[in-house]
Amino acid sequence: MKEKLKTMRRVLALVLVFVLGLSFATPVASSAKGKTATVTMKAKKVTSYGYNPATDDLLGESETVFFNGNGDIPYLDLCKQKTGLDQLFAMTGSTTGLKEKKKGNTVTWTRTYQGLPFDCVFDFKKNTINFVDLDGFFRFENNSLLSSESVLPTVASLFQQGRTYNRFGKSIKIDLNKYGIKLLKTKKGYYIPLQTFSDIFMSPFGMFYLYNGDALFMYNNSSIPEKMEEAYYKAPVKKNSKAFAAFNYNELCLALDMNYGLKETHDIGTFDDFFTETGLKSEIMDRDAGMTDVALNTVINLYFDDLHCAAGSLTYNTDRDKIKKAIESIPEGSFREKTFATMKELNGARKVYYPNGFVPYEEVGNTAYITFDSFAGGVVGGDLTIPGDADLPNLGNDTFKLMQYSLAKITRPGSPIKRVVLDLSCNGGGQVNTACYLLGTFLGESSMSFKNMLTHATSEINYKPDVNLDGQFDNQDTLAGRGLKLYCLTSGFSYSCGNLVPNVFKSSGKVTLIGRTSGGGSCEVRFFSTASGSVFQISGRRRISFSKNGGFYDVDRGADPDVYMEDMSKLYDRKYMNTVLDGIH
Repeated sequence: MKEKLKTMRRVLALVLVFVLGLSFATPVASSAKGKTATVTMKAKKVTSYGYNPATDDLLGESETVFFNGNGDIPYLDLCKQKTGLDQLFAMTGSTTGLKEKKKGNTVTWTRTYQGLPFDCVFDFKKNTINFVDLDGFFRFENNSLLSSESVLPTVASLFQQGRTYNRFGKSIKIDLNKYGIKLLKTKKGYYIPLQTFSDIFMSPFGMFYLYNGDALFMYNNSSIPEKMEEAYYKAPVKKNSKAFAAFNYNELCLALDMNYGLKETHDIGTFDDFFTETGLKSEIMDRDAGMTDVALNTVINLYFDDLHCAAGSLTYNTDRDKIKKAIESIPEGSFREKTFATMKELNGARKVYYPNGFVPYEEVGNTAYITFDSFAGGVVGGDLTIPGDADLPNLGNDTFKLMQYSLAKITRPGSPIKRVVLDLSCNGGGQVNTACYLLGTFLGESSMSFKNMLTHATSEINYKPDVNLDGQFDNQDTLAGRGLKLYCLTSGFSYSCGNLVPNVFKSSGKVTLIGRTSGGGSCEVRFFSTASGSVFQISGRRRISFSKNGGFYDVDRGADPDVYMEDMSKLYDRKYMNTVLDGIH
């Protein structure tokens, strides 16, 4: 696994004292009655695959999974997983590995961050996992406590970190007994269910495991690539045992209880209660693993009803054609339906004015219009040059480069530009670090605030960007303070980062919003698998906020416009929009 994770590290670089503690657990379907009388772990050698998007290849090596006697719930040797976890931390820039201490019925992993130790204690007698500080344990190097802004090494040279505020959260005790999940110990080792390890320890890195009975797969998106599908779907289809079906349900409850960031908004106490109240519990516990896919699609499309959540690749262990037909009959929630309709309407209206595609940067009279539909891109291969006019057609795919180009054009000698309009009306979101860069370009500094809805930790971090690529972080890197009038176009489809930016603009008082209320989407996206082999993504436990008067406020309801547009199609008639701007000031 060590070599595989070294390879994955290279690949993914192209792509990613507490007084009161929180104990969360709820009685759910039992997958094991009472204590396990005998633990006899049987090893099975399998191939473990990662995926290299640069070459479209699977990277395979030998791995061992374990089963207790004749049971069918796969386990991992906990202590051997430490090496793999070290590699994931190294991928984020960490130079120190986990320290491990084994003593009787406990295993303690300690991660030291800037001299502070953060423990994770596995108690194999009490069947618990305890984090003195979950956020501190998983904190990324050189980032705030909650790390959601994800300023990765590839773009770190473009940011100067300013003041940072962290409020540490409460300790976390995961009582696996209440979920019917078992940690197992023998004289030879300590074992954790494969899915439990994936949900707790891999998800903070945006990754998960899939196991199809023959091979193990590691990935980091809701839809697995074609090459991985070929290997994943080779496994024979069979009905799950009752014990495995119960474990699949219990583990899904654990994963969502820990990680779904909008539980409070949706009035969800525990997911066992939620699945019971919605009538989906029996579906998830069906021995046909495909029924979990049907239930997940129902939960995500109808009940969660937000654009950060999505059902992905189906389990290998079902009649997929039959399950796909069942999923097709599931209706969309009202918000998703309305938002997708807005997206279709706006894209159609824009195409009337831009039949060959939108222009990322254009000047209409004394007004510069900057347009892109996804916060994406970053420094690749050390390229630190300002883009030229020949690069313009591709700049909609790289927000970093688009900001560099736009600043250079707007501030060039003799520039006629007096007004700058950022068009986010068709922007569905993307990478948070690109939003940091854009906010700094417009405001001089980006202020990002986050709250962990599980631990209640909060974090605020400020960055200045280097946009003119001179290696300095000063007032030459921003549009602020130049006497320019700044605007932002928003719609109901301005989602996630496309919603975060208007909210920060609104609170700054320096940018006028035009259009309709932005669509919301306040949580980071996290990817998960189920024990039965389904893949999905959810609004994660770290919620993007904005700070005002020392408080952290959710941005999920969207930012209201300062100037309401009745006919949204007019947003793309730039000459008409200039007359609108003339009337504002």
